[in-house]
This record gives sequence, structure tokens and C-alpha cells, in this order.
Amino acid sequence: MREVKFSEVLKQYKIYHFVEDDTEYRQVTISIHKGVSFRGTKFGRDIGRKRQFVIDLEAYPNTFIFTRQGVQNGSYGIAPKEVHGCVVTENMPMFSIEPTLNPEYLEYYLQTNHFQDQLQALNASGSAQKSIHEKVLLQLNILLPDIEEQKSIVDEIKSVENKQSKVLEELQTQSKLINKLRSSILSDAVSGKIVPQDPNDESAEVLLEKIKTEKEKLIKEGKIKKQKPLQPIDEHEIPYELPDGWVWCRFGDSGLLERGKSKHRPRNDKRLYKDGHIPLVQTGDVSSAKKNNFFITTATAYYNDIGLEQSRLWAKGTLCITIAANIADIGFLDFDACFPDSVVGYQSFFDDFTRKYVSYYLMNAKADLIRFAPSTAQKNINLGILNELLFPLPPLEEQKRIVEKVEKLMATCDALELEVQNSKIETEKLMQSVLKEAFKN
Repeated sequence: MREVKFSEVLKQYKIYHFVEDDTEYRQVTISIHKGVSFRGTKFGRDIGRKRQFVIDLEAYPNTFIFTRQGVQNGSYGIAPKEVHGCVVTENMPMFSIEPTLNPEYLEYYLQTNHFQDQLQALNASGSAQKSIHEKVLLQLNILLPDIEEQKSIVDEIKSVENKQSKVLEELQTQSKLINKLRSSILSDAVSGKIVPQDPNDESAEVLLEKIKTEKEKLIKEGKIKKQKPLQPIDEHEIPYELPDGWVWCRFGDSGLLERGKSKHRPRNDKRLYKDGHIPLVQTGDVSSAKKNNFFITTATAYYNDIGLEQSRLWAKGTLCITIAANIADIGFLDFDACFPDSVVGYQSFFDDFTRKYVSYYLMNAKADLIRFAPSTAQKNINLGILNELLFPLPPLEEQKRIVEKVEKLMATCDALELEVQNSKIETEKLMQSVLKEAFKN
């Protein structure tokens, strides 16, 4: 296998065209690792650069195009038939591929370490900035066997790609099945199907009365405001029958739901944050918690004492629920923190297991919560909607058993998911190994 310059197998061509305002032009896009495709049309008046170049696949049927700014990241490809006659800027140089080079062989070669190492060497030498000019690219080397061997290499790689595609498709199916299993676990958890009931458990009706008593106590002590009574539950609202000992209630009756605080305007006033040390958690931090077993471990910013004065400090372990931007994302505070009114804090009265059970309920009900959101660009729900949600409340002792069972089952799902991810990585490594072997000098 010999090594030649790209200039020996790629010949640049330029068909100049001056854009006219009242003429409609077809354009292309070059996506990373997805190649060249038709982008759409524009009138000349809407095209900034008037000097363009025409793709001519009749004269040059095998046309290679790349972007000067993106070739290092894989923005290149062979022009398909549908882009014939499209216009491109000078930042998308075009080349006719010589008969000694198989176009598909070229595309595979550009994915190899042999080519990528040459690009990296350009960066190391300082020759390349944010873009690579075609004059530089044409001086790089390509491994070039005879045309028949090129075809043989292409056929071999395609065969492996076909097998890889089938494996990845199967792994994707497995991922979907694991997600369905997770959903099924959550659904069973909040409908009384995941653990057996114990007739000796104190009923949820008794628990509900205890929660009510605790709320009344806090109201008398001035720690919380008296709340407007929630709507009684009509039997026609009830979606399914609960096991003995459970009870349907309003979500707001199961614990204490309160919005975060950030009274000062503007909220980005530097006086609130200078030398800050008190974590301020926002919706993005809550959304990111799913990557960390639903614990909130990041803070968007830090309040100082002035910031804290116009907000509120919530205790570690508080269950946070987003009601703006990303609706019903949840996470448990891993530290004492403040959060704004786009986040609701949920506190239970008797046991940490209740917060965990509530998190399962919210994960299972998320789609329904999103349906409650207004049809606006920024979807939002409010505290009233959360309070009025139907909530299946189990006995406290059963909540503990539910949480323990769900955690075990979810750990099994995590292990299965890790196996799938590792298999995907190994499959991708196999493809790299095939490319390395096929283009061995």
C-alpha cells in the first residue's frame, strides 16, 4: 500500500456564480460524520456572500466537499445527486475525485487514525488555527492501494458495519426494555402491587389524620400559613382501586408543599452574591440530579447574607420539584440550600421513606403533570395544581417496604443498563479496530 499526497487524487474545481437578488438558490449543509445534504432554498437577497460556487455533478460526478472550519471534526462528505446545482461558499471547497481513488474508500480513510493523527500534527505545529485551508489539506497523505484492493476494503468494512448496526439496534431495543421496566416498577410501586400488604400496618387514613394534626400544630406556632382546604375527592376522579389500608388523598395533604423564595428584583443583583457562601439551587441543578441518583450536588450560584435574607434556606434532604422550564424534575438536596419560586420544596412529617415514595409517585406521574402545563413556549405549572393532584397514600410501614424493594429493583436496572452501555462501547471499539486493520500501512 503506497502513500500519496491528497493533491494526487483530489482536484479542486471552482465554478463561480454571482448571486442575483431575485433568483432562488439551492443550498447544502455538511453535518459532522453525516456528510453532505440538501439544506433548502433562499433568494439571493437573503444570501450574504454574493460570490458563490456551483456544485456540478454532471461534469464531476464524484465530488468531495469539506468545510474549512469543520474538517477536523468530521464535516466532510461525497456530494449526493440531490445537491447538483446547489451553491456553496468558498469555505466549502469542492474537489473532483480522481479515478484512482474509490469515493467510499476516501470516506472511510478520513475516519482513520492515520488521517486524524496528521490533523493533530497540524495543530501541534501551529499550522492550523480554527480552520484548515484546502492547500494545507492537499499536502497531507493518504494510504492508497490499487483500485481493486480499495473496493475490497470498502466491502469488508461495509460487512462489519452491517453487523455492527444489527448489534447496536439490538442494544437500543434492550435500553428501551430497561426503561419500560423502570416505568413498570414505578407504576406498581404507587398502585400497591410491588410488595404484599400487612394487615397489622397502621392504615393510611390514620396517617393522614396525623399529618393534618402536625400541620395544625405548625399553623398555631406561626411556622406555616393556614392553607385553603383542598377539594374533596369525587369517586369519578379515582383512576384505580387501591389495596386495603391505602387511601386516595390530595398530594398537598400528604405533606407540606411550599415554593422557594427569591423576592429581590432584579434577581441577578450583584449585591446578593458578592462573597456568597450559601448555595442557590435552580431548575437546571434539579434536572441534573437524575445523573447522580437524584441527589442535587450542584448550585447555580451562592448567596451572601443579603441574598439569604430575601430568600429561604431549605434543609438537606428536602425533595425539590421543578414547576417551570423542566416540569416535575425532582431531586433531593445534598446540602442546605436556597431555591427560587420556580422550584417547590416537599417536606414529609414522619419519615424519610415518605419523601422517597413521593419521588416515585412524581416520576410516574410526570407525563400527567406536563399535560397540566399551559401551551406556551415556557411551560409552567403552579403550586395549586400540585396540591390538587390525586395521590395514592400507603401505610407508613408499607412505604418503607416499597422504597426498599424499588431501590433493589432499580439497582438491577442500573446494572443491566451498564452492561448495555459497555456493549455499545465495545462494539464501537471493534469498528475502530477494523478500520485500523484495513488501513494498515
